[in-house]
Amino acid sequence: MQSNTFEGAGPKLSMDDLKNLERKLEVALPSSFIDFYLRFNGGQPTLDWVPGSLRWEPTIVQEFYSINPLGSSQESEDIYSHYERLVKKSLISKNTLPFAVDPGGNFYALDLISKKITYIITEGQFQKREISKSFSEFIQSLTDEDSAYG
Repeated sequence: MQSNTFEGAGPKLSMDDLKNLERKLEVALPSSFIDFYLRFNGGQPTLDWVPGSLRWEPTIVQEFYSINPLGSSQESEDIYSHYERLVKKSLISKNTLPFAVDPGGNFYALDLISKKITYIITEGQFQKREISKSFSEFIQSLTDEDSAYG
């Protein structure tokens, strides 16, 4: 199994930062999601391909959104502000947390109820595809381009 690294991650987070996000979302996040964000806080993965299936081609992850730490005055769009904007525009439900994006603006999201990962296509007709049963499965599936098409 290849080891993944993430470049351009946000500032180091504390458990309080993740608890604050859970309070805002009114839901407990999966432990694998919390562990990932405590370690990396977003960024661009070196292993950035999600393998395809019999029904669709592999996709690429351009970037994982970061989480702004408590007390941060950072103005960049973080995971919660992106979520809030899409919910306000009625593009996603309150139970869908976008956490990563591809180069075309399509995004990867955590279903806050089932904890499954979906790929949401925003180009043309809006589509949702379940691509992983869990966040940890999704992270472990990330690979290089050759392996994604393998």
